[in-house]
Amino acid sequence: LFLSTTRTSETGLVQDEHFDLGFVGSTKRFNTALSRASCLVVVVGDSALLSRAPEWVTLIEQCRRNGSYIEHSAAGTAAGGGGFGG
Repeated sequence: LFLSTTRTSETGLVQDEHFDLGFVGSTKRFNTALSRASCLVVVVGDSALLSRAPEWVTLIEQCRRNGSYIEHSAAGTAAGGGGFGG
């Protein structure tokens, strides 16, 4: 399962929360998305932004511990975002 979280800035998080959109801060959407995979999940997203939600912090930390976290910076952006899969 490939999961793209697409949000790359904090500016949309307030609107997402108000309209109950997105993966950041929505435990139900987080659990539903990850439970659909039968053997592999690849997440593409901004780990700094996703880390605002406790469930993402846990997943990111687990991926870092087991060596499945890959950090990559897109051209023209600051380093710090990453991709990870478990």
